[in-house]
Amino acid sequence: MRLIGLVILASSLTLASAAGEAQPSTTIPRIGLLADSTSWEPLRLGLRDLGYVEGKSFALEERSSQGRNERFSALASELVRLNVNIIVTWGTPATLAAKQATPTIQPNRTSSRTHTWRT
Repeated sequence: MRLIGLVILASSLTLASAAGEAQPSTTIPRIGLLADSTSWEPLRLGLRDLGYVEGKSFALEERSSQGRNERFSALASELVRLNVNIIVTWGTPATLAAKQATPTIQPNRTSSRTHTWRT
């Protein structure tokens, strides 16, 4: 549960910073999710509890390797091409793929088990 709380915190900070920009934007923040087969429902519920509405306040771009670690590199690159605001990963292979997807990703380590990279 602590892990989901940290991911929700990182996501909500991203959403809050995007909402506080000086000029109004017609685009909503997009969160890239990268894992093998993890359910992201707790993240959705946590953001909903904070008042965010999927499709209006933010969009989720989910990518799953479906248990095939060799797919992570292509999936991470796809999220980078989509220009998501933040990439949330689950597991070491997904995290390493996200880190290697672009040299401009800045690591934001929120715990020893959770890494997020802002693009």
